[in-house]
Amino acid sequence: MSIALEQCIALKKNHDSNLHNLMIVARQHGLVFHLDECHIKETKITLFNIKFFAEGVHLDPKKVVAINAIQEPKDTQEL
Repeated sequence: MSIALEQCIALKKNHDSNLHNLMIVARQHGLVFHLDECHIKETKITLFNIKFFAEGVHLDPKKVVAINAIQEPKDTQEL
C-alpha cells in the first residue's frame, strides 16, 4: 500500500470521527441537524456561487462570462 493511500485512509477516518463528534456535541447542546437537508460525503458543492470539487475550487462559468462582458468605464462618472 502506498503512503499516499494510507494518508487518505487516515484523513477519511479522522474526518468521519470529527463529524460524528460534532453531531454528538451538537445534540448535547440541543442543536438538531435536519438529516434530509444534510449532504455528507459530497464530491462537489456550490457555496456563495463558488464551486468546490474534490480536485479544487472552480469559478462559476456563468460569472466568468458576465465579468468578461463588463464594459470598461469611459470616464470617472461611469466608474
